[in-house]
This record gives sequence, structure tokens and C-alpha cells, in this order.
Amino acid sequence: MRSAHKSRISNITIQVTALTLFCIALITKVAVFDFRTLALDEPFSLKHAQESWSYILELPFNDDPHPPLYYLLLHLWIKIVGLKSIASLKFFSILIHAITAWSLFKIAHKHMSLTASAAATILFIFADAQFFFALDLRAYPLMTLLSLVSGFLTYELAQNPKKKKLWGFWALASALLFYTHYFGLLLVFFQWLYIAFRALNWRHAILLGLSFSLLSAPGLIAMARQFMVSHDDTWMSAPLWEQLWTTLYYNINGHQTTITLGLILLGVIVFQLIRNSQFIKSAASFYLVSFLLVYLFMFVFSFWVPIFSLRYTVFLSPLLFLGVVGWIDAMPLPKLVVKGVLILVSFLQIIHHNPRETDLYYRDLDGAMAYYDDIKQKKNIPTLIYPYWFHHGFLFHLDRDLFSSNHEEHYSILNSKYNAHAFWSTEDYLDFLRRY
Repeated sequence: MRSAHKSRISNITIQVTALTLFCIALITKVAVFDFRTLALDEPFSLKHAQESWSYILELPFNDDPHPPLYYLLLHLWIKIVGLKSIASLKFFSILIHAITAWSLFKIAHKHMSLTASAAATILFIFADAQFFFALDLRAYPLMTLLSLVSGFLTYELAQNPKKKKLWGFWALASALLFYTHYFGLLLVFFQWLYIAFRALNWRHAILLGLSFSLLSAPGLIAMARQFMVSHDDTWMSAPLWEQLWTTLYYNINGHQTTITLGLILLGVIVFQLIRNSQFIKSAASFYLVSFLLVYLFMFVFSFWVPIFSLRYTVFLSPLLFLGVVGWIDAMPLPKLVVKGVLILVSFLQIIHHNPRETDLYYRDLDGAMAYYDDIKQKKNIPTLIYPYWFHHGFLFHLDRDLFSSNHEEHYSILNSKYNAHAFWSTEDYLDFLRRY
């Protein structure tokens, strides 16, 4: 009876902690959503998500560089909340972020202590990167959630290869990750290799790979076409070597936390390898190695085709936190010492985070529109927009009703009604000035 009672109390504690962390993730992002007004590529998401399902499904075959899953889900969300309120639109991404935090805690608790599970989740919630991407109306929050689910199923399948239902769940979760963003394929590939070498014979591994390929076939064709079109003409440039660690700063909140965590982790690695070579097969090792392999591959590959940036690696952050905290939690030291280290790391993450980070893709669209209104009241001068695709965001803030209709006529409306002109290049801009 006493054992059952303690088990019931323990389960209640776990559920309450999970719910509390979910609420913290939700509240911390809702509190600053006004700081991240809708800008940059977000109007693209809204423009596409307003269209029909058939239009969205055809986008990847019409040279759009993104798969359709996020647009389809956002389409349903817009049907519910409409376009009038930026807060209600942003809440879609924030909700996905909070679900990811809840899932991260639940998954972590399968492999580590309650304190460690909470610490991994706190590192995720209070990462500076999450205070931008969790509010971004793009695919990154969904990609982050699905990478976590796919990683969890990978490890579970490797431990229990005879559970055939895990095969189906893994193939489905991996396909959904791929249909959210094509870069998810990199993680899926490394996870498939892990399963093949760790648990399955090659015949079963090939069958598993074929299952994923069949589910993802349309996306694989669209991705191949997109790569052939754009691999020599990307908006990014080859990374600098310093970006290998500075990109991490936005996940581990600057050099103080990063250095502290790095030194702790280095000590853990040396200690564990000396004391317990089997630790390399643990869940924490799997998650950390998964992060490192994909992160480093994306960095090296970017010297050929640039794909390495914070926005394209942020989906790996749950794997990083699961790995790092899992290794700390497994230290063969007194529980009180381990708990102290975990609390220290969590504390550093919280006090060093900056929810109103202006270096991270910050755009003051509200201020820009207020300036525009003031100028337009005094002079009827043309408005010049560069780069060209920013005209979608300009129209969204200028006239929400027009933005939600005539989706293919955004530019012509701006041009005729508001004397606004968008340019693809500085040459176009200079040509306009000469003619004007």
C-alpha cells in the first residue's frame, strides 16, 4: 500500500511539473509577442496559407523552397482565428513551442531524474533562440517538435527492434519532419543509420528506409528539383569558422553559460569514459551525438552549398539539451552534487537570457508603419520597398483586408493604390529613380 501511494504521489508530481513547464513556455513567449511583430518571411506564410489545399500542395513543384505541411496546418489555424489579430496568429507557433517543451520533459523523464528532466526543459524554454523562433510564423517550431519526436522514436526503435508498430511510427514521424522542412532529411538519414547499425539487420533497415521513402516520395522529388534550381543561387554565404560556436550562443545564452556548460560536460565525458565505457550507448549519448553529427555536417556542407545558420539548426536544440543534461545526470557522484550542478546550469540559462534581443532578426515594423503614415499625411511621395518580397509584409501592416484578398495581386494593388514600388535589385531601383 505504501509503495502504491508513493508511486501515485510521484506520478502526480511528474504531471504537475510537466504542466507547469508547459505554462512557463506559453507565458514567457506570450509576454513578449508584441516585441516580435510580424515581419521578414512571415507574410509569405500567411499569403500561402490563405490559399486552397491544392494550391499549397502544388507549391513545392512550383519552385517554392518549402514543403507544404506547415502551410496546411496554418491554413486551418487561419480558418479558426482569421487575420485581424497578430497575437492570435503568433499563438499558433507559441502553442507548438509549449507542446515541444511538455514533450521534451516527458521524453527526458524516461531516461533521467525529475530534476534533470526539468533542467533540460528549462534550458530549451529560456534559450534566446526560442524567444525568436517560437514566435515566428514559419515552420521552425513545428520542425523542432517533430525532430524531438523522431529522435525519441529512433532511440526506442533501436532498443526494441521487434516492436513493429515502432517501425510505422518512426517512418510517419520522420516523413512529417521532412514535409515540414527538407533539412529534416539530414537528421532522418543519420537516425536511420543509427537504427541499422545498432539494432536491425540490413534487410530490415532497407525495409524501414523504403517505408520512409514511399511516404516521402513526392517531397523527395520536389526537393531534388529545388536543389537543382537553387544550389548555385542561395541567399546565404559560406560560414565563418567562428559561427560553429557563436551559433550555439543563442541556444546556450552567451559565452558565460556556454563555457560553464562546456567545462562541466568535458569533465563528465572524461570521467564517464574512464569509469564506464558502456555509457556511450546511453540515450544521452545518442541524443548528443545526433545533434553533433547533423550540426557539424551542415556546417561543413555549407562550404559547398550554404545551409548553416541559426534558423536552420535551431530544430536540433532539444537533442542538444537532452544529451548534455543526460550526461550530467549520469555522473557517478552524490545525488545532491548532481542536482546542484543541474540547478546551476538552469540558473545560468535563465539569468543570461534576453527575451528582447535586438541582434536576432529584429524589425520594428510598427515604428516603420507609424513613420510611413506620418510622411504620407504630409507628402504624396512614392514608397520604395527592397527587397521585392517585402511588399507582402508592407501590405499586411498597411491594409489587412486587401492582404486577405486578391493574393496574387498584392504588388499591383500597392502600386496603383498606394504608389508603392518594390525592387529585385539595386539596378532596378536606380532605373526607377532615373525614370521618376
